[in-house]
Amino acid sequence: MVPDRRANRRCVIWVTAAAVVLIAASAFAYWRFFCCYGIVNRAPKKVADLPPYGDEIKRQELNPPAPAAPTPTYTGQGGYLRWAPDKSRAAVTTNVAGYYRTISVWDEHARRLTPVISIEDADPGSGRAYRYTWSEDSKALLIYGHGSLPWGENGAAVWVSKICFVYLPHEDQLYFIDPCKGTKWAYG
Repeated sequence: MVPDRRANRRCVIWVTAAAVVLIAASAFAYWRFFCCYGIVNRAPKKVADLPPYGDEIKRQELNPPAPAAPTPTYTGQGGYLRWAPDKSRAAVTTNVAGYYRTISVWDEHARRLTPVISIEDADPGSGRAYRYTWSEDSKALLIYGHGSLPWGENGAAVWVSKICFVYLPHEDQLYFIDPCKGTKWAYG
């Protein structure tokens, strides 16, 4: 029996096509896991204002001086540690994937770290263009500046020109103040 050349050719084409699809799917899964693993995609509740924190966040400087007051010891991972005035909580940044960094809140009493949101650097390689600080009453974390957020479909970044977030730990709720007008930030 003589093999049919057309049948062999079709078989080779189908096997090649299946291999290409398998390789593409594997590459996407690999990228998705290692690129986006650990990114916190928390959709904030959009509000026009959140008194008194809306006015407080707008008064913040984009490059404030580092806190000088002595603080409790935090031995967990991360950097850019900022304690609340009452020392009950601290905010900390950890690198996640690519140029994404996650802002988390350390509860000193419960000894628990809660991820709040991941933000991608506005200009990758130049550092963070956002900051955070605690409200004067220690009840809200104010996150402000510029960056991209993982709100898009399938984790695609969405550029936000001005980040005006207020995180209330007692509610475990993130708010996005929009519009974010009247800020003292250096650019935008």
